Amino acid sequence: MPSGGIRGMPGVELSIRLLDSLRPAGGLEDLTLTLPSLGGLGMAALAELPLLRRLEFHASSPDQLDFDASPLTRLLSLELVSVHVSRLPNLRRLVLDGHRGPLDPLSRLGPRLTCLDLHGCALPRSLSGLRALRQLVLDAWMFGPGSNAASLDASLAQLSLLTSLALGYQEGEDDGLAELPPAVSRMACLQRCLFDPSIWPVAGCQPLSAHGSWLRSLCWLGAPPHILFASSAALAAAPTLEWVCILGMPESLDGSEAFWAWAASAPTLRRLSLEVGNEEAQEAPEALLQLLDALLLLLARRPLLVVERIGTGLTEPLRLLDALREEEEG
Repeated sequence: MPSGGIRGMPGVELSIRLLDSLRPAGGLEDLTLTLPSLGGLGMAALAELPLLRRLEFHASSPDQLDFDASPLTRLLSLELVSVHVSRLPNLRRLVLDGHRGPLDPLSRLGPRLTCLDLHGCALPRSLSGLRALRQLVLDAWMFGPGSNAASLDASLAQLSLLTSLALGYQEGEDDGLAELPPAVSRMACLQRCLFDPSIWPVAGCQPLSAHGSWLRSLCWLGAPPHILFASSAALAAAPTLEWVCILGMPESLDGSEAFWAWAASAPTLRRLSLEVGNEEAQEAPEALLQLLDALLLLLARRPLLVVERIGTGLTEPLRLLDALREEEEG
């Protein structure tokens, strides 16, 4: 696949050079741009790449990367900061990072969009129209005016074909979800699910639902310890669950006996991952010792179980999620 990459300096001169450099490359299919701000002239150059299938932007001035991508009708993958979403009939993957303004109706992207990653974006009202989505990441997302957890649930309710779902930090009046969105419990195709600790307040949250079709095909689950420790009924009701990821250091192991009993006897469980940072562990030495004791007892009962520590922060679990998605697609 013909590919290219461009790095440059700010100013109109860059836009002109960019335009001139791209004109002879009409057959380019893969393009990565690492640039500061761009004017409309530089963006117009992209219209002269009709065969482009993958486009990725990295920019130091995100507000300048706002353009109409409609001429790029063959795009399959698009990663950038800001875009006027127009009709891109072949687009399969869209990644938006840091787009704080309202999004154009995503439903205009067409029925082929199957992968959507939104990082630091407002929750789009048109999310429910993307009924062909298989993979959805909402990280550092925000409720828009007049929106709340019910709005999220209404949007997810239409996404019945999702196989991968990741929910990260959200900004709203409650700064967290009190329970699993009911729409998620009805997702019969769900295989991978990640709930970052930032969306679950330690106090007042409900266990994961042990009912509904969402557990039917679930293979990978990542969630904070206080949620997992309280959700042994849901874990036991997941007949295909192979990999569980504990996201964060538990404050205490009180009340976690049912979780460890499930882990010791679950016939499908093959891997247990822990996302625990050094600073977290140092701040809770007593809980750390309890965790180590629980893991040693678990390994004594299940010596073939893979127990591992992964990197901290949402990025690492998302990387694992991406790897699983690529394995499925490959």
